[in-house]
Amino acid sequence: EHKPDESLGGKRQVTNVFGSEANGYTEIGFSMPLDSGDATDRKLDPAAETTVLFAYSSTMDNFRSKHNYHATFKVNLATGKYRRQ
Repeated sequence: EHKPDESLGGKRQVTNVFGSEANGYTEIGFSMPLDSGDATDRKLDPAAETTVLFAYSSTMDNFRSKHNYHATFKVNLATGKYRRQ
């Protein structure tokens, strides 16, 4: 279940939030600190692999609906190299 940082005692530190939709593709993006300082957040090491979860649906155009598909990737934030789990 997703919960806001504030409900867990943390601070909202996501910035540069954007999104676009064109030619059947939706793009979302944001920036977040490598070390938020929040007790429930882990530090992100750009040189190490970070787990990234993708959830999507091919039949729904709605971020609030359940996602039919999901994938897990290990991503090196410094190089952009990734592998599917």
